[in-house]
Amino acid sequence: MSLPHRNSLRLLMLAVLLLLVPTCAFGQSLATHKIRLANGETITGAMTPAELGTASEYKIAFADGTEVTLPAGQIRAADPLGENLLKYREKAPLAEDSVAAHLAVAKWCRDNGLSGYADKHYARILELDPENDEVHQLLGHIKEDGNWISPKERQAQLGLVRFAGRNMSEQEAALEKMRRANKEELSQLRKEFKAALTELHAGGPAGRNYFRNLRNPLAQVLLSESFNNEPNPDLRIVYVQAMGSLATPASLMELGVIAMKDDNLEVRLLALDMIQKKRLAVPDAIVWFSSFLHSNDNLQVNRAGAALGVLDAYTMIPELINALITDHKREIIVGSDQTSASFGGDGQLKGFSPGGTAKKKVITETFNNEEVLNALSRIVARHYTPVVDFRYDINAWRRWYQQQERSWEISPRRDK
Repeated sequence: MSLPHRNSLRLLMLAVLLLLVPTCAFGQSLATHKIRLANGETITGAMTPAELGTASEYKIAFADGTEVTLPAGQIRAADPLGENLLKYREKAPLAEDSVAAHLAVAKWCRDNGLSGYADKHYARILELDPENDEVHQLLGHIKEDGNWISPKERQAQLGLVRFAGRNMSEQEAALEKMRRANKEELSQLRKEFKAALTELHAGGPAGRNYFRNLRNPLAQVLLSESFNNEPNPDLRIVYVQAMGSLATPASLMELGVIAMKDDNLEVRLLALDMIQKKRLAVPDAIVWFSSFLHSNDNLQVNRAGAALGVLDAYTMIPELINALITDHKREIIVGSDQTSASFGGDGQLKGFSPGGTAKKKVITETFNNEEVLNALSRIVARHYTPVVDFRYDINAWRRWYQQQERSWEISPRRDK
């Protein structure tokens, strides 16, 4: 018998509330399902196991013992709940609100394919015990300077984002999104691009003309691929010029990466010049380059300083002062790591054994960063009188800068 229309709304609201009630056994003739209704509501109940669409109506039983019969037209989908989820719904609400109880339930969930439910219990454990080492380790957290960092936070520190199932830089993610959104147009552009590449490598003028006149934003994908696979710095310069002409966010970001990572000085300087010509992009570029002043790689610190000097980053004077001298940690091997060989009495080689005294040791090295000093001196000479140069005396630079900021008599020259 069909449910009377006047009672349908009341029963549907009751069914939604019962989502939070553990599901009990309803006999062998019924199986618990997650049921999506035609009006968009979702309910959980035990229904007859017949496949949806094979009957005109279906009986649904709820956890409070009530039953309802719905016409097939009111049910859009019905997915049976797995045995492990049913067990979880039956047992989990009975557990204590303690670290030990939540940990036991979370481990059971993890071992039985319910990782999402396990994460909820892990989160509750960290609310009860924020320094729980075991849970932090189960969640893949890393401890740095006494603080636990999640994989997501670690990715953010490294400038990585999650896209298409893997970790990549923001630049790579932007390019990948562009590839997916413009697949067909990119396919045609790739044919033209490939022909121009062949001409460029052959030394013909048509190839250089093509890149000189390239304005399609989609070309950044192909320019990045070609740049990364090009050993010839003269041709990498052609690609950098083309990126500068595109002037898209993706191309400007790529130019920033090139300015930091390319081995060729001329290529790096050209990339910076292309960024500098796009005045609206310079403030963001300055912030981006300044983040490398804190890198544990001394080479990156100096290249960042050089970039800020080219971009005339006078707002970063305090950061440049602090980066004049930096400490960097690296790992070395101390002791013997030699392999020894043993011989028998007959002179025959019997075997090898690795040296047992070799140990890893972290050392700290201090560097005077010449490129950072050159950038600071260049910016100060452009914006302040009289010109000063305290070399690597960080305290002297700080006192001088604080005096400039407080002084009404000496103001920075910002008009050049």
